[in-house]
Amino acid sequence: MKKYIYIPSIYPKIRRLFYLTSLLLGTVLCAKAQVTISLDYKEKNDLTTVQSGDKYTLQLNYSVSSTTGNASNVKAVINLPDNIYTVGDFVGTTHAPVANFVFTNTVGAKKLTITFINPVPSGSTGVLEFIVRTNNLTTPNNTQLCTTAEITDGSGATSGAKNHCINVTAIPRICALKTLLNGGAINNITTYRIRVSANGGSNPLVAPFGTLQATNITVTDNLPANAEFISAKVYHINGSQVGTGTYSAGVVTATIPNLTLRQYGNGTWESLFFNLDIQVKFNSPTFNASDVVTNTATVDYTPITGSAAVLNNGDNVGGNCVSDLVETTTLANPVTAAVLTKGGSGNYFPGQRFSYGWSFTNTGNVPLENVEIIETIPANAIIDQEAEYNGVRVLEWEDIHHIEYQTNVSGSTWVALGAGVGVPDLPSGTNFTKIKFVLTSPFMPNASILSSSQILHFKAIGEVTVAETVTNCMEWTSTTVGIPDQAGRTVCNSSVTLQPRPTTSRAIYNAAHASNCAQVAGGTVIFSGTLLADIGYSNGLNPVCALLIPSGSIYVPGSETFTANNTGITTPPTLEIIPNYITTGGVLRDLYRWTFPSGTVVPYGERFTVGVSVKISPALPPGPYNAEFIATFSNASANAPDYNYGNFTDTKDWDLDGNTTELVGRSSTNYGQCDINIAASASMESIKWVKGLCDVAYSRYPAFGQTVPGGDADYRLIIKNTGNVVMKDIKIIDILPFVGDRGVIDPQARQSQWRPNLANPISAPAGVTVYYTTVSNPCRDEVKQPSDPSPFPTGCTPPNWSVTPPLDITQVQAVKIDFGTKT
Repeated sequence: MKKYIYIPSIYPKIRRLFYLTSLLLGTVLCAKAQVTISLDYKEKNDLTTVQSGDKYTLQLNYSVSSTTGNASNVKAVINLPDNIYTVGDFVGTTHAPVANFVFTNTVGAKKLTITFINPVPSGSTGVLEFIVRTNNLTTPNNTQLCTTAEITDGSGATSGAKNHCINVTAIPRICALKTLLNGGAINNITTYRIRVSANGGSNPLVAPFGTLQATNITVTDNLPANAEFISAKVYHINGSQVGTGTYSAGVVTATIPNLTLRQYGNGTWESLFFNLDIQVKFNSPTFNASDVVTNTATVDYTPITGSAAVLNNGDNVGGNCVSDLVETTTLANPVTAAVLTKGGSGNYFPGQRFSYGWSFTNTGNVPLENVEIIETIPANAIIDQEAEYNGVRVLEWEDIHHIEYQTNVSGSTWVALGAGVGVPDLPSGTNFTKIKFVLTSPFMPNASILSSSQILHFKAIGEVTVAETVTNCMEWTSTTVGIPDQAGRTVCNSSVTLQPRPTTSRAIYNAAHASNCAQVAGGTVIFSGTLLADIGYSNGLNPVCALLIPSGSIYVPGSETFTANNTGITTPPTLEIIPNYITTGGVLRDLYRWTFPSGTVVPYGERFTVGVSVKISPALPPGPYNAEFIATFSNASANAPDYNYGNFTDTKDWDLDGNTTELVGRSSTNYGQCDINIAASASMESIKWVKGLCDVAYSRYPAFGQTVPGGDADYRLIIKNTGNVVMKDIKIIDILPFVGDRGVIDPQARQSQWRPNLANPISAPAGVTVYYTTVSNPCRDEVKQPSDPSPFPTGCTPPNWSVTPPLDITQVQAVKIDFGTKT
């Protein structure tokens, strides 16, 4: 990052001191306070054009300076047009933390307000960033999207309004695909589906960037001659009916809603597609098996801000999908068939949960009426009601109308639940014996219920002394004529085995964080880990656990926590921190280890949680980070993270068991959660101190240095990088005070009332070059904003910088300090 600023800095947290020894020619007087705010507002990557719906990054490169005091009540306001969907991915600085970015999403008054800390130290500089995402579908092609930024303070100082414009492009996109949804049997319902979307293909939801919305959509479908029209219905993506088509003389006409959208957090746009389902019958004797029938459709539409158009078979509007609006079907005789499956396997110990996913598909070409699927609970297992959905997961309620059940209390009486209602939490001692899933009727050909959405959770009914097999059976039935016999409608699973309880323990553990995903230097993050003694094993003895936290994080004293839950542990563990302990996942980490008093027991099925807070220091470079959690028991035969991010060899014996060859699995805080993303924060501060002949220490405004006419005064400049980004190409220009002088960046009168003279050459570290000039208003393009004139400022004089001061050093009016390649 290249920075030319009035009082800059270098590598994070490193300070440079320069002394300007001056001969004072008069009494001590105060110059009038004057705040100068500079702002360079631009697109970070120099983009000039983006597609609608895409994002671009705007930067505010600011500096705040004053002849004396700090700046108060500083804020930046960025006014945004309505075609901006949202802003985000904020990058703040120590002067303007991310928490102080507020987006107002009010139509006609959209804006981003950034409130700076109060006060902002004089000599502060930094770079703020945010992304802008434009509206997809509704932004016309070649829209000039202009935003305005301005930084002000409470005194009325302003950076002036800075404008940025970018061109937004978009093209029409629409696709329609016609398919045989189900049927094709003589004298039975056949369903054709026409799907209208912005994208089409295998992922019709995704609307590419740069898409113009299709409006005023009408589908016209020409049915095969002599087909019997049954219905035409328009469905939203969520399955709800949103319209009905009309039929006249063999032609179906239906209106499709405009292709509206929503935006996902990952940056993709979802264009809501619609399905037109047309049901017909091909009746005998007009139609016979092996007859080939064809129907064709067209789609009328109007792109937003465009002209009416017609979408025909084979058209590719937008380059992502070729429309297919012709469907050819070979008719067949009726076939009644279905497939029921049940999956699940493994060895399980007492109390452990095991699950079966089941599916059902109508593989015939006729609808199945009044389908019921009955689950018979095995004698050596029960539904685990502590699992999700009280042990019976049903997600496809559009296909499963309701559930009925029997228990050991109700006997053979079925208890019917309401439509879409899951099974209840039964009283203690009451268990399910049978569960019936009643499907929505008719269950159409090719319709399917997925095993990932329908799951039965079980556990053993008690302890076993020898291995036992669990045999679990389901049966389906229907009132449709021609279904298979009972054996052909029954599926059994015998792949689960119950095992006796082991004499060892098993540690199950996971990591988590309770913090904002976006962080900057100085932010606080809470990491935690939970250790569970597996319910199928013995009690866990002498637990030990640890968080592996990126080095550069700073421990917050006293922030460690311990939550015993139902373990019965009354003596909290002891936390030990070992810096720079291990590198995992390419990140050097500190070890935060919790140890417990000898003899501590975690009963099987119980868990505890430890946690700690850390602050993010500038030593952590920008990027994604996570913490890892490891844990074990002294009697553990197995350790299992919730998701293993990889093993490491325990050469340093983290768990203090003397074994330095064992492998340790790592749980990570980004499993099921976001990374902790540390944003790049480019900011600098500088403070100028003074010590006069009459002073014993350095002071700064509002205090004053004290000297006497002809006496010495030393200036000390302390420069600090307050961000986490290395600064390069640093140059400092300092114009020494004189009567009638002007500011370095803001060339307004500083109103100095006397002039100190440079008494001695400036000494600088190796690699840093000091230049001198006797010009009182030197040209200084090094510190100008891009919009400023060159040479800067207007009316300046070429400085003729020289590394050699004049013989009469009191003639020096300004100095330039160039850090060269130093960072």
